Amino acid sequence: MKKRQIILLAFIIIMTSCLPAFGIDTLIPIITDPIIVEPVITPIIVTPLIPTLFYTRAVYTTPLYRLYNSSAEKHSYTSSTSEKNDLISAGWTDDGIVAYVSPVSLPGYVPVNRYELLGQFEILTTSTYSESWWDHTGTLGYISSSSFMGSTTVHESVKALEEGENYFDTDYYYSDKYKTVGPFTFAYPPVGYNLTDKRFNMWDESTKVQEVILTDISSSVTGGKSYTLNWTTLVAGGYVDLHYSTDNGSSWTTIVENRSNSSTSGSYQWTLPNITSEQMKVKIYWKSTSGGSSSSWDTSNTFSVTKDYGKIESIIDPGIVFTKLAPASPTSLTAKASIISPQITLYWTDNSTIETGFTIQRKTPMSIYVDIGTAAENATSYKDSSISSGVKYTYRIKANGSILDSGYTNEATGSYTGLLVEPTWPEDLTPLDTPDPPSDIEAEFTDGSMTEVLISWNPPSGDYTGFNIERKTGSTWNALGSTTEDDYNFVDVDLAGLSGEIFYRVKSYNIAMTSSPSDEVSVNTEGEEIEEHNIFDDTQSAWAESELIDAFENGLTYPGVMYDYDRAITREEFCVLAVKLYEKLTGLNTSHDEDPFDDTDNPDILIAYKLGIVKGISETEFAPSNNITRQEMCVMLYRALAAANYETSIEDTATFPFDDVGSIASWAINEVKFCHQNGIMNGTSPSTIDPLLNTPREQAIILVNRTYNSFSSH
Repeated sequence: MKKRQIILLAFIIIMTSCLPAFGIDTLIPIITDPIIVEPVITPIIVTPLIPTLFYTRAVYTTPLYRLYNSSAEKHSYTSSTSEKNDLISAGWTDDGIVAYVSPVSLPGYVPVNRYELLGQFEILTTSTYSESWWDHTGTLGYISSSSFMGSTTVHESVKALEEGENYFDTDYYYSDKYKTVGPFTFAYPPVGYNLTDKRFNMWDESTKVQEVILTDISSSVTGGKSYTLNWTTLVAGGYVDLHYSTDNGSSWTTIVENRSNSSTSGSYQWTLPNITSEQMKVKIYWKSTSGGSSSSWDTSNTFSVTKDYGKIESIIDPGIVFTKLAPASPTSLTAKASIISPQITLYWTDNSTIETGFTIQRKTPMSIYVDIGTAAENATSYKDSSISSGVKYTYRIKANGSILDSGYTNEATGSYTGLLVEPTWPEDLTPLDTPDPPSDIEAEFTDGSMTEVLISWNPPSGDYTGFNIERKTGSTWNALGSTTEDDYNFVDVDLAGLSGEIFYRVKSYNIAMTSSPSDEVSVNTEGEEIEEHNIFDDTQSAWAESELIDAFENGLTYPGVMYDYDRAITREEFCVLAVKLYEKLTGLNTSHDEDPFDDTDNPDILIAYKLGIVKGISETEFAPSNNITRQEMCVMLYRALAAANYETSIEDTATFPFDDVGSIASWAINEVKFCHQNGIMNGTSPSTIDPLLNTPREQAIILVNRTYNSFSSH
């Protein structure tokens, strides 16, 4: 055996012995393919091995831990493994994982803030509280502020109080996934606590919430030519930076920075440098804010570029060249004051693999930020012992790079108050009073249809930060949704399968407490005649009117989608249209057999599922309120035709003139080409078809009508 073969074999044996330490999914790509998806849960640092192999990174939700101090009867919450371990070492009990949160802010997300009152009570809130006695001890992660984007609801509860008592323990938060009776899972107040109705949308497991993917580049290109760089993201919004390397990633040059990522697919027309190189790469960074640090990135394949010697060149600014880029910003900074000695410990999430260390800054209420220390690379905590009792200290940190530094974290405030004993409450301490309920609540169907109910109310006097809406169709009230403090309306769009009288009520809440319920109001789905529907409400496009009228006359639409035509259509709404198309083409009235989904019982969804037109996102979830993309609509229309026994073959040699064909998923490419060849779906421009765009209602109705018109005469 040759010497080099012996060395390689020894290397493989050594690496194989390290599998338990690094995880088999981490090590195998190191040996076979240098593309590693690096989840953010607990960053796996392999810099001593081969640091340049981290070519790809997605954002995953991270655990929210709960700890318990039995002597003080106090709970604490953290997303930092270091903080959790330190509390356990100090005698706290590990109470498990409550739920999962995003470690970075995504479009539409808000921070989960942690507040402490004199070291005694700890609350979580998406609001801010300026009362001077409360310390904002940091951010534990980020969650969606508008629609439910997660898989579990976290509830807040408060200890039962004696009459006239002003202060309380609101430090128990729990996920509804933990209470299971038979086949049912639901929320429950723990023993000794009462539910406050404060709720948070979180995840019940580690879940990918953002990823940027750069489409592969041709293996060989010509220098000086224009080339389209295409990418997709899991979530729209934020910004992207693009860089290229001529030396396989050792150094990078800027292509473009802070380009808006307005949809889940994007492109950029890049003029390649007119050079010759066998080691070209392109790297894309996604970030939530313009000028901020990246949270997710992807690196292209290695490709070659050949100089065009016949090209007349002008002097072009080569861009900014970096030997290393700025490290990703740390997130979820928290401050935990000791209960034994004057010391505040900072904890954060390290989101980078290239930082050289961290800079810690501190300020007091009457001062500006100053550097107080540093932490080594890969550190996730820092102890500040140079503090005085009773003084509020606010901190922020940044990751240091070899040339550029990251942005700063969120701020976190801490103050040392001493041992956990019953405090003497200051006379000017303002307790968090229970807010008053809203008044003048009303509920009515919208636009004469029975597919949506508008609930409205007037706000109460006094302090509050938002509203919780509840619905009852039998004997039990169930949480329906929430609004912010300035939003006094809520639309209930989930009426599928409901009949008879439907009741609604609203509660207001502040940072920690929830009001008693408002008066009850109701609507009735029986005994009411649906008004004749006016198919236009001035939200439709002028070019779409004739086709919308045709779809209405063909019986291919319904009142639930015949208004707000510019609103993105949902999976549930398009299922109704697809079933109408199938029934019109076949002349059959269909029914469903089974209901495998926990989140819907809409009969049209179940019929579409039975016919093979649509599938769930899991065995038990359908996600009816999720928006649908253009390529998904093509697939559903194709399947509806196939279910109706229509010919669905395509011409392999037919023209498909779209530059973003690489953005179409492999499972949808045939169906998208089919819809284009049959005049159902056109491009959004002569050179783009934008398969990942969400589609307004009017366009979805028109696609269904075009399908019917193309095949009804066959």
